[in-house]
Amino acid sequence: MAEAIGLGASVVTLVQLTAQLAAVSFKYIGGVKQARDEIQKLVYEIRSLSTVFANLEVCIQDGSGSTQLKELEDSLQKCTLEIKNFVEKLEPTGWSAKKMISLTWPFKVKETLDFVLPMERYKLLFLLMLKTIETKKKEENRSRSKLIEANVQIVGAHVQDIKNDVQEMNTRVEYIKDGVQDVKYTTGNIENNVQDVKNNIKDLMTESERQSDDKRRTEALNWLYPGTCNERHLEISRRRKKDTGLWIFDTPEVQDWVENTLPKSQLIGDMVFRVLGKPS
Repeated sequence: MAEAIGLGASVVTLVQLTAQLAAVSFKYIGGVKQARDEIQKLVYEIRSLSTVFANLEVCIQDGSGSTQLKELEDSLQKCTLEIKNFVEKLEPTGWSAKKMISLTWPFKVKETLDFVLPMERYKLLFLLMLKTIETKKKEENRSRSKLIEANVQIVGAHVQDIKNDVQEMNTRVEYIKDGVQDVKYTTGNIENNVQDVKNNIKDLMTESERQSDDKRRTEALNWLYPGTCNERHLEISRRRKKDTGLWIFDTPEVQDWVENTLPKSQLIGDMVFRVLGKPS
């Protein structure tokens, strides 16, 4: 981080120095009718170099090419020193712009070209470094793009897997629903079968109770008389005396009943009393 800050300060200084040098050179050019070729070449190179430094400043600010830019640290310092010395000779302290206009260019042609030549080399060096940084940035961008594409494919594969899992889960849910429906159907059948069993048991118990009642009735009848009822009836009929029981029709109650002078309820009570009270 500290190295990046140092490089950034050096580049900012160079941007300021090239701007200052360009401004001073323009003042010299503006003071003469026709500037010499080497001065115009100097201005062109300084302006080009200023643009290069501005691009380097952008690289430093966005953090790209920090490793490559560190290799330029010595060149940046030397370039800074050379430009600073040239500016100090070109614009002495305390000189006004008015005095400068009246002055001639303080450097000879060879001196100017000796300064321009290394500036061209610095420019080519820094341009090459910018090209390297740009190439590396493009490669990194391509790598990032490939990585993003790979990640997208991986995510797509995961999404497809999730869709497949969801589809399988839905199939299982449908299978479970069918199973639950079958269980409900089977449970209903079991309940019906249980009810049928209950009804059968109830019928069996009813039949058993009926048979038990029939058995007790038969035992009671056999206890009273072991033979058949018809045989007993015939036997009793044979033992009956002639005109037996006719006496009841001669009773006053029956006569009154026949003549409708006695209520039926009283007749029934009197008849029962007489029958039960009659000597055998």
